[in-house]
Amino acid sequence: MRADAILCARGTSIDRESGALTIFQIIDGMEATGFPVMLQHTSVVVILEREENEPAQAECILQILLDENLLLNEPVTINFGQARRHRQAINVQGLVVQAPGTVYVKIRHDNKDLGVYRFPVTGQVRR
Repeated sequence: MRADAILCARGTSIDRESGALTIFQIIDGMEATGFPVMLQHTSVVVILEREENEPAQAECILQILLDENLLLNEPVTINFGQARRHRQAINVQGLVVQAPGTVYVKIRHDNKDLGVYRFPVTGQVRR
């Protein structure tokens, strides 16, 4: 299995009939007015492809880190059905970023990174 794409956005929509994916406001950086700052709603979008001999359902892990500090480590079930490619939007709410740095968003399977997305978080630390 491999990730053909991974990104973060403020919102997503997947049409039930056509499967069309719409992405709203891609997050490619964030300027905070102070820390800690909460990302109230983030959608992690992954496009995955499996080999023919791989099962139609897989357990993956969504990890979000601030530099080397783990912020989120959640299991995610991926269900390809009969398809070899699959689009999934994973909604994350209430993620707290404590300091400036780089946010890394990873989708993992069998202890390997399938895809990684990163964006900088900048701003002043409150004292």
